[in-house]
Amino acid sequence: MDIVFEGDKTILKNKIFILDEVNNGVVIDKENVAIVMALYYGDEMDQYISYLSVIPPQIHVFIVSSSKSVLEAGTNLQSKHKNLYVIEKENRGRDLSALLVAFRPYIEKYNYLCFLHDKKSKHKSLNEDLSFWVENLWENMICSEDYIGQAIELLRTGKYGILLPPKPVGEYMDSMYTDPWDNDFENVVELAHALQLNMSIDRDDKETVSLGSVFWCRTAALEKLFTYNWKYTDFPEEPMPNDGTISHAIERIFGFVAMDAGYDVGVIINATYASKVLMILQNKLEYTYEWLWENMGIKNTYQLSEYQKEKECVAKLFAKGQVYLYGAGDYGIQYLQKLKTWGYMPSGFVVSDGEKSNEKIHGLSVKELSEVKRENNAVFIITTNPATQEEIALNLERKGFMDYYKAACI
Repeated sequence: MDIVFEGDKTILKNKIFILDEVNNGVVIDKENVAIVMALYYGDEMDQYISYLSVIPPQIHVFIVSSSKSVLEAGTNLQSKHKNLYVIEKENRGRDLSALLVAFRPYIEKYNYLCFLHDKKSKHKSLNEDLSFWVENLWENMICSEDYIGQAIELLRTGKYGILLPPKPVGEYMDSMYTDPWDNDFENVVELAHALQLNMSIDRDDKETVSLGSVFWCRTAALEKLFTYNWKYTDFPEEPMPNDGTISHAIERIFGFVAMDAGYDVGVIINATYASKVLMILQNKLEYTYEWLWENMGIKNTYQLSEYQKEKECVAKLFAKGQVYLYGAGDYGIQYLQKLKTWGYMPSGFVVSDGEKSNEKIHGLSVKELSEVKRENNAVFIITTNPATQEEIALNLERKGFMDYYKAACI
């Protein structure tokens, strides 16, 4: 284990662990461990079966499928892999019925479990996103023998009941950062009640929402989910809807089940993937903030967090009277751009006496403070360097101007 990132408790409850793919020869007990692979797409089976080469031989591997071609291929592999087992399932419920129905009789035999499944999209536009998500799911669970050992050790020695891959990244997948619940929050709450979870689930608790139905876990941490009397008929028949089913609720509840059992939720990433996704996220941040700056006048995270509060404050100022931007430099011009995006146009710029160098800026008049009359209900947004704002505010009060706002978000 190399690095642990802990975010602000109000923002990030879960710990993110970057694990080495090579563990420098440290021996870790891998007994009583199972890896379950729910596979369906025979034409893509090779990329998933290749992971058998990195799984320690003492770990039991189960291939669960309703596909005849996958079942046949899995059976043929058993002669090469001592602890490989093949389970046939019904073609209903996809990956989650593979785990909760077909594999259910075997779960109690294992202390630690890794669950994985294949993915395939019907939409060509999603192929690139999906390919990177599959890499995320599999590489961050079982990329090497040493990595697998570290994941097991993290569960065995720590307080973690479940270890998830990071959230997906992609041109379309990024939407999961805004609302991982999608249309499934009420279904998750209903499922929590059915499982008799003793914890309440809050819509704002987005960090605990699991996505992708891939994880490492202590089986004890998910006991309430595993021991529930699941049947194939609990799951929708094919073709399965894209959202709003029991499968989508189960996908999002794993972390909450573990927390209800008294465990924490962690996220594990291998170093290679972490490096790759860091570059992608940096590019996305650059693109996002360029757009925010050009279209909304926001250029950093602080401004973004204060954006709504500031907008409400500005609305109240414009309702009071004539609004002037105090400061006609770069900060003032930047703030004018922000006001325009909100649909507001100030009466002009104001500068301290003796500092006027232009009559107009961007079509708005520039006045010295002594030219502004109090009886006109003048209101000021101070758009200077933050270091000078307090002095300007005191000067406004001395002149009898009590309505002002120090624009910290510049």
